[in-house]
Amino acid sequence: PYSMPCGSPGWQMVSCWSDGFVAELRWPDMGLSASLPAEFGLLRGLRLLDLSRNKFVGAVTSAFGTAGGLAELRELNLSRNMLTGPLPAGMRGLGQLQRLDLSYNMFVVSGCHYSCSTVHHQCECSMG
Repeated sequence: PYSMPCGSPGWQMVSCWSDGFVAELRWPDMGLSASLPAEFGLLRGLRLLDLSRNKFVGAVTSAFGTAGGLAELRELNLSRNMLTGPLPAGMRGLGQLQRLDLSYNMFVVSGCHYSCSTVHHQCECSMG
């Protein structure tokens, strides 16, 4: 008896397009702990993904770049997890991305420009 995220009644913190594809996943602070699944790259219509304040570990897979289906992604928040390693080079190809928050992880990042707010104690990284 599994329900579909875009079916009726639908899942909490999931917004969908009228064609049934997932548009937004807002799963902050849910205690999720694992590696980031490559299956996120299958969500072709996804515009917003917020996985902040969880316990995701390891590297961000190439599914989060142009190798995945996230070309429409406009906002990605992976802050306050336990992610490590370099970011996939394909993230530079996410041309629609307007907001990227990778703060409070342990990334090895090259070519990433940080802007930090002393008021909010938050750093954001913009690819460029």
